[in-house]
Amino acid sequence: MDHTCCIIGQRPQELIWRFNEEDPRCIKLKKLLRQQIEHMITTYGVTRFLTGLERGAETYAAEIILDLKKQYPITLDCFLANEDMRNDWLEEECDRFYKIIVQTDKEYLLEGRASEDSISKRNKFMVSKSHFVLVVTDGKKGDVMDAGIYAYSNNRYVLTVNPQNYYSSPLISVLK
Repeated sequence: MDHTCCIIGQRPQELIWRFNEEDPRCIKLKKLLRQQIEHMITTYGVTRFLTGLERGAETYAAEIILDLKKQYPITLDCFLANEDMRNDWLEEECDRFYKIIVQTDKEYLLEGRASEDSISKRNKFMVSKSHFVLVVTDGKKGDVMDAGIYAYSNNRYVLTVNPQNYYSSPLISVLK
C-alpha cells in the first residue's frame, strides 16, 4: 500500500468543457494531471496507480499513466464499479475504454450489476488500497468529493486538483 495512489475524478458532464477535449481548459488540466502524477512517482516513490476508469478525469489519468510507463517502472490497475458502467457510452468512448483496459496490469470487476452505491463502494475500496489519493474535483458535493473526504478521514495523503481553476493543493496528511 505504501507506494500506491488511486485517482478519482469528475466525469465530463461535470467539467466546464464537458466532452470537448480540444478545449484549452481540458488540455491544461491534462498537463497539470501529468505533472502531478509524475511528481507522485519521482518525489513519493509511487509505483502503482489505481483508477475506476470512468469517463473524464479518470480516463485522462489512465492514459497519462500508460504513457509514463515508458519512462518509469509503474503499474496501472483498473477497478470497475460494475458491468453496466458503459451502458450509456458512445461507441468511441467504449473503444477508448478497451484500448486502455488491454494495456493495464490488472483489471478488477467489483459488482456484476449497478447498484445505487456502486461508485461509492468502488471509490472506498480503491482508497483502502492506497496510501496516496489524487482527487480531481471542483469541490461540489458528489461521489468524487465524498471520496476525498473519506480519504482524509482515513488518514490518506490526499492531493486535490481543481479542474475549474487548475489549483493543486499541497500533499496533506490528516492525522486523527
